[in-house]
Amino acid sequence: MAGFARERVVEIKAGDAPTKRGSGNLVGPDLVLTAAHTVFGADGQPRLPVRVRRLDDVAEGDDMEADGWSPPGTVAWPASWSSDSAEPDIALVRLAAPLSSGSLPDVRWGRFTGSAGRQPCELVGFPRVLRDDQKVRLPDHLTGHINPMASGRTGDRLYLHVDDARPDGWERYAPSDGHPSADRKETRSSAWAGLSGAAVFSNDLLIGVVKDDDLAFTGGRLTVTPIRTVAADPDFARLVGVERIDPESVELWRLFEPTRSVRGRQSPASLLRPEREVVSFYGRQTERASLNAWCEDDDADPVRLLVGPGGQGKTRLAMQVCSDRRAAGWVAGPLAGHAPSAVLNRLGGTQAPVLLVVDYAETRQGQLTLLLDTLRRTGTSWVRLLLLARSASEDATWWANLRGSYPDLCGTVIPEPLAPLEPDPLGRAGQYVQALADLAKAWSSYSPSTDWAGLAARMHAPGDLTDDRYGLALTLHTQALTQLLQAGPSPVADIDARTGRTMYDVLLDHEQHYWTDTASSRQLHPRYVGSLLRQAVAAAALCGAADRRQAMATVGRIPEFAAESGPDRRALAEWLRDLYPSSIGYWGSLAPDRIAEHLIGQTLRPSPDGDPDLAAALLTDGKSAQLCQGLIVLARAAYHQQHIPAALGKLLAKQPKIVSAVHNLTVAEVTAIVDTFPNTSVDLAVAAASLTEQAVMRLRPDPDIDTGLSSEYLRLLNNLSVRLAALGRREDALSAINEAVDLYRDLAAARPDAFGPDLAMSLNNQSVRLAALGRREDALSAINEAVDLYRDLAAARPDAFRPDLAMSLNNQSVRLAALGRHEDALSAINEAVDLYRDLAAARPDAFGPDLASSLNNQSNRLAALGRREDALSAINEAVDLGRDLAAARPDAFRPDLASSLNNQSNRLAALGRREDALSAINEAVQIRRDLAAARPDAFRPDLASSLNNQSVQLAALGRHEDALTAINEAVQIRRELQQRYPAVYAQPLAQSLTLTGLVLCGSRTTRPMARALLEALTLAIEHQLNDLLRLAVSLLRDERQGDQPAFDAVWRELTGAELPDWLGPDDAS
Repeated sequence: MAGFARERVVEIKAGDAPTKRGSGNLVGPDLVLTAAHTVFGADGQPRLPVRVRRLDDVAEGDDMEADGWSPPGTVAWPASWSSDSAEPDIALVRLAAPLSSGSLPDVRWGRFTGSAGRQPCELVGFPRVLRDDQKVRLPDHLTGHINPMASGRTGDRLYLHVDDARPDGWERYAPSDGHPSADRKETRSSAWAGLSGAAVFSNDLLIGVVKDDDLAFTGGRLTVTPIRTVAADPDFARLVGVERIDPESVELWRLFEPTRSVRGRQSPASLLRPEREVVSFYGRQTERASLNAWCEDDDADPVRLLVGPGGQGKTRLAMQVCSDRRAAGWVAGPLAGHAPSAVLNRLGGTQAPVLLVVDYAETRQGQLTLLLDTLRRTGTSWVRLLLLARSASEDATWWANLRGSYPDLCGTVIPEPLAPLEPDPLGRAGQYVQALADLAKAWSSYSPSTDWAGLAARMHAPGDLTDDRYGLALTLHTQALTQLLQAGPSPVADIDARTGRTMYDVLLDHEQHYWTDTASSRQLHPRYVGSLLRQAVAAAALCGAADRRQAMATVGRIPEFAAESGPDRRALAEWLRDLYPSSIGYWGSLAPDRIAEHLIGQTLRPSPDGDPDLAAALLTDGKSAQLCQGLIVLARAAYHQQHIPAALGKLLAKQPKIVSAVHNLTVAEVTAIVDTFPNTSVDLAVAAASLTEQAVMRLRPDPDIDTGLSSEYLRLLNNLSVRLAALGRREDALSAINEAVDLYRDLAAARPDAFGPDLAMSLNNQSVRLAALGRREDALSAINEAVDLYRDLAAARPDAFRPDLAMSLNNQSVRLAALGRHEDALSAINEAVDLYRDLAAARPDAFGPDLASSLNNQSNRLAALGRREDALSAINEAVDLGRDLAAARPDAFRPDLASSLNNQSNRLAALGRREDALSAINEAVQIRRDLAAARPDAFRPDLASSLNNQSVQLAALGRHEDALTAINEAVQIRRELQQRYPAVYAQPLAQSLTLTGLVLCGSRTTRPMARALLEALTLAIEHQLNDLLRLAVSLLRDERQGDQPAFDAVWRELTGAELPDWLGPDDAS
């Protein structure tokens, strides 16, 4: 067991005359856990002095019994104890000097929460019966089992049934050996004497200490005092170095993510880890109360989903609720990334309520499926699942599929966006000051020579706290930490907007002090300069390592370390291991994740300290688990590191070894990678489609062998359709969704309650794919069927399916409008708007965005019927909603606000309000320009669309030069996109080129006008864009009518050919 560290086991000698002997366990460098009756006398006072020695502290010599004992220590807790009292038989001994010079892992405390018997356990102690020729007691390693239901009436004891051989020859009780338990009916003493105080472990968790031998069982049963009997004592917790002891469940321990040890490590970034809870929990009282009430409500759904960007505070809120639940007796914590399915099955046997937090839920589909299957099978009502995701919406693929597959568990669950921690600037300032004080207090324990509290007290909040970025809790806390560190004795280069240096770069430079200090203590620095140490830390964050051999191999793949010898690689690997320890792998990672992702992103930049090829070097020839982890980490970094999507796309397309290795990954690993990808990414579009297609092919059932379909296969078919559509592979996208619809139709025919929602969802997606191919009647037919299904589902379970009905009505409206059925389209969108109004009134955080989106659509439908004032009213409401949403969550809703402003501009223009129309589109362009600067891969297409519309409005006001500037920028963006993805961006580019011709028409600039329209013609003919083809031809004819000789000369110059018949004299006349 990992919980048994040889260096922790100690023998205890208390008092001088008489002397009491026992066993103990180091729970800190100078703190020993033992039994109270070992170190207290009959008078209730400590037996002093107390000395201990470890297994390896007995030296060879003539007087071994006297060797190796520590200097005298004291009893630190409790102050007094008597065997006649009901107080737990547990004590802590404080040694005069640390007994351990190394770094001991944190102790993990445990308790039993189930009723299943024969729970394995073990202990190491020093029984009197085992002594050598010089009477030195020898350690005995006992194994046994505990039946949790036999725990006394008050739960104050456990009984350990010994599996090993038992000692013979019970002796008469000798007064010098101590005193018997108060309830002992015989005066015999046990040969197990000396085991008292030994720590008892089960599944690596310390569950208690040996109290005595139940003599009635002739050495076969030992009494154990459970650690949970002292867990609530604040003094005990303080002495062992924690705020509160929350014993973990023995039966479920592998279900939870182990806490990463950071004690004694001067890592500034570690102060920001949510599990450390350094910064006082602030705000979110409504969310906290709601989540706690949900846990207590027996009739509540077992699942909730919180969504928000990385750093928003989701994990911190979840950890606080877990702390609340543990204080109430629950078993609570984050679900481990590799929790075995066998442990999941034990959820059905737990006697304690359980709260499981599933972080990055959008990437853990396979694990969620196992977990929900277990809950469905066992019918467990006291388990709650709190899902955390960086993004999810009502129609997000991963969430829609989960809801469809588990309508009984997730059907009524709506994603809950987590608002910024403190939207009010004054409130932010107060939170900032509190964060400074908390961080200063924590950092003082690592750097006591500086008055950090005094520095923090003299600091002021930055003047730009109104900036949207401070809506993220991590950003606010990082700014406070970097400001504090910069005011200390070792500042680094500060933030510099001109060079792009951010607060994260400043924090990483301070973290590098930790790296170089620890490396220097091992003679690794300055031999390895700071930039190389930085690459090594980035490598550890990117690639996990299961063991030392794998770690050394990973270090050797860093180009700068490739020539290092085996011992040097081992030294570097051990340095990384001790830098950020992990209980589930050889080394851990810099954290929080957002900081690690920034380090990786900066390390992969072309710079003197960076290496753009580092990721390829590390992942090529890495183990499958390392490759999977590395690709997932890069995909997460792609959300906020502009250059990462292209780098990741290149890895998955241009590195043959990596491409081959990915094909050898398991389906679960492949889907975990692709589920992490951004929903929209030009650079990752090909890789996303390829990986999804690979997973689908491997899961596709063989009709000659397979008898059933996996839910994962159906889920991936739906995803594949979306990914293929993003590449412009419209026929293939339709083929995938058609297969999904056919399969769901068969399943729904047999089990409509279980698979009706899945069929409706796939029909909705099928409609979109059909519409993209111009099959408008078929698209309408599919969405009509989806609407009918959702109507029936919503009638039976309105809470679960009214949102889906509203969503399908929204899409039905679009399909009807495409067929010119504008009255029916308006009727459908009106119903959707009404549904979303009701939903948003009850849950504005969840359905406000959907209401804004449907109002946007309603505006378009009203405009198509010539109801221009009503159309403007609808889009104005959508813009107002969008402004409120974007103010609260700019990262999530500024893109939607830009879309609404784009349409508002069109509505205003239709009413002749040209200046207002230009103002609206200017704002949309500015928003999308900002978004594209941060994430060009995702938002440059939208920027081009708004520039297109801006050009129209400028031209309408006679500002042709400005109009031409805007449309030229749009053409440039769309041309670049079309060169990379011809099928996807052919139509947008042709549209912008045609608009260029329109702006230039009649301006006596025939050459650029004709050049743009000729390119538009080529694209329109190649891709069968008939509407644009007709418009381009019309514009060319109009231009020729103005000055035929000049036009003809330009045409011949550009094409090298005579005019075609459709531009001839007869057509031009």
